[in-house]
Amino acid sequence: MYLNQLVARAHGTIYRYSFNEPNRIFTFFRTTLPRTFRATWLMTLTAALVFLLPAIIAFIAAFRDPTLGESFVPGIDGIVSQIQNGEEWWLRINEGPAAASAEIMTNVAIRTFAGGITFGIYTFYILLTNGLLLGTVAGIAQRFAFADNLWSFVIGHLALELSAIFIAGGAGLQLAWAILRPGREHSAGGMR
Repeated sequence: MYLNQLVARAHGTIYRYSFNEPNRIFTFFRTTLPRTFRATWLMTLTAALVFLLPAIIAFIAAFRDPTLGESFVPGIDGIVSQIQNGEEWWLRINEGPAAASAEIMTNVAIRTFAGGITFGIYTFYILLTNGLLLGTVAGIAQRFAFADNLWSFVIGHLALELSAIFIAGGAGLQLAWAILRPGREHSAGGMR
């Protein structure tokens, strides 16, 4: 009975407005999205920390001893060689389709969000491994005085891509929380 009532309420909410109503999109971006973001900010912060803390640790460790890079990111030896040889391998992204950056961001963001269905385990894994990768590469590049080259490319992508990944990670963690603690209130502010 409860499930039927829930579906009936969801139907009424979803189909309350006409899809042709122009204010619906405006209302979503002006009201609904910011309200949802504020309600789930704790999960987004958690996702950011799961990415950033390992990135900082990997940066420091790889800067001090580049051979530790292999411990954090197996198979990174090829990238280390490219850094030592002054090869800007990341420029190949620009040689591909114009949407390569969006494809990378979308791929990681979708996997990070969808990982919530695994009780958040896959979400944590994607955030952790990508943080380790970025920190390790940045630390090694810094060690070999190649960081300016790397950051001049990365900085243009960082804000938008990392924001999308953190928000998607927060949504994945929110999904995991809802699976682990089902009930009426699932937002980070309403966790019981």
